[in-house]
Amino acid sequence: MAIYFRSARMIATLLLLFGCFFVHALGQDALGCKKTLKLGVGEPWPPFVFGGPNNFSGIDIDITRLVFSKLNYCLEFIKLPSSARGLQELKKGEIDFLNAASFNEDRATIGLYSIPYRSEAMRIFYHVKNKQKFRQQTLYDLLHQDFIGVVNLGAYYGPEFEAIVAENTFSKQITSVPSVEQRMKMLEQHHVDFVIEDIIPGRYYIQQKQKFNIEMLPIVVHDNPIYFLFSRKTISQEQVNQLNQVIMQSQADIDAVVDNYIF
Repeated sequence: MAIYFRSARMIATLLLLFGCFFVHALGQDALGCKKTLKLGVGEPWPPFVFGGPNNFSGIDIDITRLVFSKLNYCLEFIKLPSSARGLQELKKGEIDFLNAASFNEDRATIGLYSIPYRSEAMRIFYHVKNKQKFRQQTLYDLLHQDFIGVVNLGAYYGPEFEAIVAENTFSKQITSVPSVEQRMKMLEQHHVDFVIEDIIPGRYYIQQKQKFNIEMLPIVVHDNPIYFLFSRKTISQEQVNQLNQVIMQSQADIDAVVDNYIF
């Protein structure tokens, strides 16, 4: 019986997403979309973002299509080199919004946040050869041992992380690159000692690439909600409020999209 309901849910999710893709494929003129919004998309971040400009998919992409199709908005995907570049383009109004955005006060000055649509959990990943060194270690402890870490360029890892890297002593021990695959390969090749990554893409990389020489430290770096972030130059608060209503009404469908990728 459980298998039956799970299969039914997966079929319903796929049909819903097919409808979203169909709307996207037909285009603005064919369906009379209210507006076309420019979404900035950074480097691939499986399973949240796969593919390129003409074939983006993944958890965040599918959720975005799902929600915005209900508002009769079309989407134009703008490929960007990093999350940091996305924030710059958002501030200038060159793109209308970003998905997968965490909250901080600086970003709130340049953009309008939606309500959360999912959550993320940042953790530390390390190579098994260093297992003994990583027992019961906090991020602060790791940097005191002169370990080198790598993070996502432009991502937010919480106030504790921001305070630590603001210290001159530690600023040179954290490097940043835009791709999760680059970050994990740097760890495998011992160019860095640890990676700070969301649990879902971190574990996804390990499973898909069969890289069982990488393990996760259970210590919490930062757990936080994830939002859409809109440019104040191109999007009104009223439009954001409309989107918020759709997010609240679509939470079961959003959860089904996430489950479809990770279970």
